[in-house]
Amino acid sequence: NRLLVKPVKSAVSYMPRPVYRLPDEGARKMIFVNDVDDKDFLTGLFNAMYDELPRRNQKRKNYMGEIKMSSKKRFEVIHSEGGFRGVVEILVDKETGVNYLFRASGYAGGLTPLLDREGKPVVSPVLQEE
Repeated sequence: NRLLVKPVKSAVSYMPRPVYRLPDEGARKMIFVNDVDDKDFLTGLFNAMYDELPRRNQKRKNYMGEIKMSSKKRFEVIHSEGGFRGVVEILVDKETGVNYLFRASGYAGGLTPLLDREGKPVVSPVLQEE
């Protein structure tokens, strides 16, 4: 086991001599934290980094370009049934109107488009928000 942190400016300046490691093949380098038993060091490091880390609803770049994460809920559960043996839900994508069937039981789950008798996806009308 090892601790790797994002190489933001504050983390680089906080570390005496930062050592970089790859978390996985093809991933970006991260800073290897060797002093994992030093509670004061870790607290200081995380406090120094906190303001530089991306917030949930900020624009962030990913491998496909720039995206914006939204606080709006894209999916709405329109039907739910189940109990001890699991749950079955129908969700509607509020942007496309496509209905999905979700089934969960224990630690497993699955999601698939809901199909009509002809095998075509069920699409609900999309309400425009003002």
